Amino acid sequence: MIVMDDTTCMVDMAKFFTVFLEEESCGRCVPCREGIKRMKEVLDGISKAVGKEEDLTFLEELSQCLAQASLCDLGKSAPNSVLSTLRHFRDEYLTHINKEVCPTKRCTM
Repeated sequence: MIVMDDTTCMVDMAKFFTVFLEEESCGRCVPCREGIKRMKEVLDGISKAVGKEEDLTFLEELSQCLAQASLCDLGKSAPNSVLSTLRHFRDEYLTHINKEVCPTKRCTM
């Protein structure tokens, strides 16, 4: 169980899940192995204030590819945390990108 409140950075939380998923992936299929790795890199860039708005579209497209092409359920469900945070907390992503600041002060920029 993970408890979150208004001091939780959703970009950091999505990155946390991708780090976990990258460690759990067996690495057999390319979509899962490389897709999760690339997703983590993009989220890391956003959390360090070097992301671009185009990264959000890229994350959504990569998520679709990962969900459709992965061989196991881990890969198919891997993008859920990213997609969910993008859908419900897009403004936090945009604040990281456009204002180069983390609204919750969790990310080191």
